[in-house]
Amino acid sequence: MVRSLHDEREGGQSRKHLAASSSEPLYSTSVKTNRYEMQWKNGFTLNADHNTSIALMLHGSWHDADNMFGKTQYDVTQKNGYAQLMFETDITEKHNISVGASFNHDYYDERFNPLGPLPKAESKVTKETTPGLYAQYTYKLGDKLTVMPGVRWDHSDRYGSFVTPRLHIKYSPSEIVTLRTSIGKGYRSPHALAENVTLLASGREIVIDSDLKQEEAWNMGASLGFNIPLFGKNLELNAEYYYTDFKHQMIMNFDGAKGEHTLSFENLDGKSYSHTFQVDATYALFSGMTATAAFRLNDVKCTYDGVLRQKPLTSRYKGLLTLSYKTPLELWQFDATGQLNGGGELYDRSRYPAYFQLQAQVTREFHNFSLYLGGENLTNYKIANPILHSHHPWSAAFDATQVWAPVTGAMAYVGIRFKLEKL
Repeated sequence: MVRSLHDEREGGQSRKHLAASSSEPLYSTSVKTNRYEMQWKNGFTLNADHNTSIALMLHGSWHDADNMFGKTQYDVTQKNGYAQLMFETDITEKHNISVGASFNHDYYDERFNPLGPLPKAESKVTKETTPGLYAQYTYKLGDKLTVMPGVRWDHSDRYGSFVTPRLHIKYSPSEIVTLRTSIGKGYRSPHALAENVTLLASGREIVIDSDLKQEEAWNMGASLGFNIPLFGKNLELNAEYYYTDFKHQMIMNFDGAKGEHTLSFENLDGKSYSHTFQVDATYALFSGMTATAAFRLNDVKCTYDGVLRQKPLTSRYKGLLTLSYKTPLELWQFDATGQLNGGGELYDRSRYPAYFQLQAQVTREFHNFSLYLGGENLTNYKIANPILHSHHPWSAAFDATQVWAPVTGAMAYVGIRFKLEKL
């Protein structure tokens, strides 16, 4: 597989929105991205009776982005190389083992200056090489029970060695009920600006701690699925709960102890966790009509300057209802989706309200193609003032990063989809 991308985006002020007496220069943004990827996968079956196989996966990417937000320049070039060798075999009908080795190399060349362009020579280069080994055992008792423990060891030349265990269990006592549970640990190397480029669209002073730690977290959860016969049809009902507990985390602290109108990338000092609970159901109301409903409750909190508070710009809850109808000959399909987005907190701990959105689409099928017409945000809900202090973008109070809802109104689209079939 080979993939390439070239993307250019520009935005900012226009002169007609400024007062005639204003002598300030226009605020503009420019984002230019070039990305190239290549991937290779190759596998060999060594023993078909035991599903014994060996596989090699290679992936390489080169990503270059030039960003300007007002006077703030941030350019980054990332090069990544990844290789994985896997071996898998069925020891018996019930027992399977999978082992492998991996190698990952990351190279970041970053150029950041809030006052204007920097020459190429004034850049910060970060490199990280991480080889690793892993093993996974699978026990299967028919279709009722599957147990998958696994562990991997990695060594980073920046953070040292670390071990990542995990365990997955699936239990289906009948065709109606399926229980899944999992627990595992994860590590991640943080890159403050490369992962948060959009946060530069503000007047805040950027502060990055010099000793950002590797992120570390435990994740655990369970899901319960039901396939219940009801009035001649099946009701698919699912409930799941997941909990993530961060031991180390890079946090984005806005207007914190390091000063008003600052954005500080710093290490977590205290608790940080996420509780997520979701229920969803799918049922065929009548021939051709299917309904799907879902509700998710989020409790995401993090410690900022010694205070445990809700994570900004994270909705407390979300709700979804989708209705889909196909005519008896399946020539027409009608889809409508309503989505309820719960409220949350902004950086200054003020709250934003919940809001509702509606999407719909009509599709007409033909022999080798289909036509579709649809609309998004049909409720026409949008933020009245998405950019704070937009009239004075060169001030420290300017902020275009607190966008919690759509900034454009209702939108319509039309399209055509072709089907290519073998003769």
